[in-house]
Amino acid sequence: MLPYVEINIYLIYLNISINNFPLMTFRQCSAIKHIPDVAKGFKDTQEFNELPQRVSEIRKRLAHERQSRTENDAAVDKSGDKCLSQIQTFNVIFDRLERHTISEMERSKTYIRNKIQADVDQIDDVTEKLEMLSDVLKKATQMKHCRIWVRYM
Repeated sequence: MLPYVEINIYLIYLNISINNFPLMTFRQCSAIKHIPDVAKGFKDTQEFNELPQRVSEIRKRLAHERQSRTENDAAVDKSGDKCLSQIQTFNVIFDRLERHTISEMERSKTYIRNKIQADVDQIDDVTEKLEMLSDVLKKATQMKHCRIWVRYM
């Protein structure tokens, strides 16, 4: 925010009379005074004599503020570019992470499917062997003399 400097400037001596203004209605004005009458002696006041020095100080402050704002603008550009660069770096890292995660997930799915298929094949094999055993037991119960052998693997 620019520094606020209060400068009291009343009316500077101008040779303009009310007669030179276009016709106006002054009904709402509490008083009407001629500018040269109001400004009489103002040029000799200390306030008027200090005015150029104050204006110079204000101009210096404004120049300093302008320089500061320009430097801030450059700093904003620099830090913004740095942030964009970091964001791009993060995007590259996240893309790699995403590809790696997808690859690992596909490998895990394949491994689990193979394990499930192996389990299903083993269950089918055991079921088939149990059916064969059941058939043998049925035949053995139907026969009067039977020799049953048990084989252990």
